[in-house]
Amino acid sequence: MIANQIKRAFSIARSLLHLAVKRSRLSVRKNVTKHEKIFAPKYGVRKLKDPIRGSYSGPGSTVERTTAIRHELPELLQDLECKTMVDAPCGDFKWMREVELPVEKYIGVDVVKELIDANNQAYANAQREFRHLDLVENVLPKVDLVFNRDVLIHLSYADIFRFIARLKQGGCTYLLTTHFPEQAENRDIPTGEWRPVNLEIAPFGFPKPLRTISEKYTANPEHADKCLALWRIDAIPVAQVPL
Repeated sequence: MIANQIKRAFSIARSLLHLAVKRSRLSVRKNVTKHEKIFAPKYGVRKLKDPIRGSYSGPGSTVERTTAIRHELPELLQDLECKTMVDAPCGDFKWMREVELPVEKYIGVDVVKELIDANNQAYANAQREFRHLDLVENVLPKVDLVFNRDVLIHLSYADIFRFIARLKQGGCTYLLTTHFPEQAENRDIPTGEWRPVNLEIAPFGFPKPLRTISEKYTANPEHADKCLALWRIDAIPVAQVPL
């Protein structure tokens, strides 16, 4: 009799706990943007086969694949006299933490909250902070340079144009972003997929970049032109899209 009552009590407790967890998950899910729902499963904190060399943010975000960038980025920041920068998206900060950045303030931004929480816990200091923001939906902090690697290649045309509009709203000075200058034509995709993007041709029409940093990309010979290209944000054309 007593044993049955105890079992029933445990069963009720388990049911209440399950309900509470379910409600909590639903509550959290309501606060997740559509872009976080797209990118978190792919670039959130996942178990990797090689957690030391690998990156939660994908194979392109390893230390090995960013050698040329790590070498040239500090010089570019010095030449431009940039004192502040936003890294959007910052991912898991795997390779950027190896760079001696000559700036007074670094702000890492990502749509995946679990990455931001982990980065703040492990890497935040007086010079460096991390913020959970959706760079398509939110205005970025006003800084001298926005570093924007390997994200426009995953965004639809509409989301790229929204990102550009947000940049202009934020009043930042420079954009350094992924660019494929030898790509003959662009194609639209649903956000979350991948394709190379040439920002100098339709539908974007950016002017010739002020400078470029070749990534010396060897993973795919068809995309050996992959680089980071620099523009003044006030020189980037504006597309008329609803925000």
